Amino acid sequence: SVMKSSMGFRQQPLMVQITTCGFLKEGYPCYETWKMSLEILSGVKQDDSFFPFIYMMDPEDQWDDEHNWVKCNPALDVTITREYLRDQVTAAKNDSSQMVPVRTKNFNQWMSSASVWIPQDKIVRCMDKVDLEQFRNNICYIGVDLASVSDLTALAIMVPYEGKFYFKNYAFLPEETFTNHPNRELYQRFWQDGDLFVTPGNICDYQAITNKIVEISQILQVEGIYYDPYNSGQWAIQCTDLGFNMQQFRQGLLHFSNPTKEMEKLVLSGDAVFDKSAMVLWEFGNVVLRVDAQQNVKPDRSSTFNKIDNVIASVECLGGYLANPVASDFEIFSVM
Repeated sequence: SVMKSSMGFRQQPLMVQITTCGFLKEGYPCYETWKMSLEILSGVKQDDSFFPFIYMMDPEDQWDDEHNWVKCNPALDVTITREYLRDQVTAAKNDSSQMVPVRTKNFNQWMSSASVWIPQDKIVRCMDKVDLEQFRNNICYIGVDLASVSDLTALAIMVPYEGKFYFKNYAFLPEETFTNHPNRELYQRFWQDGDLFVTPGNICDYQAITNKIVEISQILQVEGIYYDPYNSGQWAIQCTDLGFNMQQFRQGLLHFSNPTKEMEKLVLSGDAVFDKSAMVLWEFGNVVLRVDAQQNVKPDRSSTFNKIDNVIASVECLGGYLANPVASDFEIFSVM
């Protein structure tokens, strides 16, 4: 702003800005300028004094496909070589800590955090259509990440079945938050895809969550519902009165460490199956691991806008299974 104001006396002022993508997004100047650039290029906004030019892949492009590299590297084979980019791709795939710097700086893609817990391609590999009806009368575990007032609430169902762990996720959001949140464009997409339920009003509708649990209980045997006791006392009492086995699952590292590590193992081994969901995929990409001195870990988010509620709920129901694996005919985990 200071630089722009200093150019006011010039007849033909020109400011040039150039950058690659990064992982600091909502509320940061570079990302906001990038979003405005897309709006101008698409005709949503008009500003003839601003000329945006973006070298990037199309949304459906695979970042590791060499045929797409020239889109984000216009000087390919001139100032940067294919051999170098191939080495960078290999490094990113072999070491998840390299994924963000490689994809932001070499392939000009926005990422959600400074580091990646589980690479996106590993999550995609574990995604398939999950229909709870195919497990009718089997035992399931439910995890709930309950919103305090007006934010997202996530509900995860986990069914251990024939050597694999099947996850189905539901998310709920008050209508006012859905309309006014900085993530509203993303939420609109998730709602259209059926991954997000919008409830009336401006606060979390706990009854909608309870109704969904009752609906699930008519298909599956609910072994336990695992939830954070903070701000959920009345809701937990209501569910208990309905006959559900309510189990507190506190948000500390000690509770989350073992199931978080086991979730990673399940995904990397291909033994986890998540229902296809752009929202769940997005949330896994938002996760950074919080680690203490004893190497206890827990999923965390890098900013307020990077939601991970579905991931938290999924880890909770997996943690419930680890503590009480009565539904399994195979043992691969250490009990908490």
